[in-house]
Amino acid sequence: MIKSTLSLLLLLLIASGDTIKNNASVTITIKGVPPGEASDLNGPYSVYNDGTINLPHIKSVKAAGKSPSQLASTIEGMYKNQQIYSNPTVNVAYAASVENDSKMITFITEHGSRNVPYMKGMSLQTAIAAAGGPQTFDSKRYAILERNQKTYNYDLQQMKHRHEKIYPNDVIRLPHINSGIFSKLKGIFSKN
Repeated sequence: MIKSTLSLLLLLLIASGDTIKNNASVTITIKGVPPGEASDLNGPYSVYNDGTINLPHIKSVKAAGKSPSQLASTIEGMYKNQQIYSNPTVNVAYAASVENDSKMITFITEHGSRNVPYMKGMSLQTAIAAAGGPQTFDSKRYAILERNQKTYNYDLQQMKHRHEKIYPNDVIRLPHINSGIFSKLKGIFSKN
């Protein structure tokens, strides 16, 4: 256990000078933001084929071709320039080889579906962000997770639901806000 942890740390230190590649994974830690929001921001993010990552509040950020420190500076600048956070401190960890790059999750909305690279430790919230987040009429509150032919309903206003662990081959659905599914979920969670 200690040996594997040290190996991972060494890999991250070696990779810190590398440039980030498409279809890789970065882990972002942000300090200097409200405590309740830090847990929503921190975690693994997929780098898409186009070289971007999707972060809460600022959406698409070009990551590929940058070093981890350059990406951290870019993210800090974007949060400051858009007046979302006044003094964020961002740390980006990047492992040059990603063990899970062939494993995917599927994200489905009214607008279609897309596959998103799975990353170990991914939560429901980070998976939704990695897929680009909800569109205009997608539910921002409710999500449906399909795993091993079972369906699970989640209220994303509940922290334990946002932090639900995601696994390869999971399917995440965000219902349209005018759909019967949305109304059903609203009814289920209003009883709790």
